[in-house]
Amino acid sequence: MLAGIQITTDETLVQLEDGSYKSVSDAVGGYIEHITLDGVFEGYSLYVNEEGKLLNLPINKVATAIWERVFGVYTDIIVGNAVLVSSKTDDEGNELPLTIKQVEQVVELINEALARYRHPSHK
Repeated sequence: MLAGIQITTDETLVQLEDGSYKSVSDAVGGYIEHITLDGVFEGYSLYVNEEGKLLNLPINKVATAIWERVFGVYTDIIVGNAVLVSSKTDDEGNELPLTIKQVEQVVELINEALARYRHPSHK
């Protein structure tokens, strides 16, 4: 079962098998902040380090590209590691694991978002 995808600041995607608070907190390196995504990323949520900017964590280009695709260019930046999860829940409110199809879709969407982020017009 794939609980989520950790997106590191060095642009690596890592499978997160455990979706517990402790696991997600460890993956982002501290207290977590939940971001509900929409648009092309509808059905997904992003967890980030709540104190990332205060801690001067490095910019996460992949997570920032996702943010900008959803909320607009130059509206904010994401710092530190992030975790992308499905925002779909079961009857008890627990997040459902990512399916293989969702992982494939996420990788495609991330590649599209990064292409926009790295485009010469994005300075």
